[in-house]
Amino acid sequence: MNQVGLIGNLVKDAELKALPGTDGRMVLEFTVAWDERYKTAEGGWDERPQYVDCSVYGPYGEKLAPYMTKGLRVGVEARLKHRTWKSDDGATHSKHSLEVYHIDLLSAKNDKPEPDEDE
Repeated sequence: MNQVGLIGNLVKDAELKALPGTDGRMVLEFTVAWDERYKTAEGGWDERPQYVDCSVYGPYGEKLAPYMTKGLRVGVEARLKHRTWKSDDGATHSKHSLEVYHIDLLSAKNDKPEPDEDE
């Protein structure tokens, strides 16, 4: 099973691009961020941001593009993808990203719920 679900906010406006080597097939690219909460050594709570790049292919991405603006809170359902490539200097790079197949537009606000003491 390869299924990922997460809720977060768009880091910047999504970008709609034509895929190279296709007959105009489009991809909507964006980054989702969320705060990972963790308990500190002192017993308090702290947060660190987490980011993941996302892509939506085809007509679904084209329909979503006008709504996908910075700060929008979204819920995404996706498949985890991994790719590797070599840069011009010969170094090998790798990256995980999400291939999104469903998005819920949740709100334009960056509302953070109050932390639950039992987390």
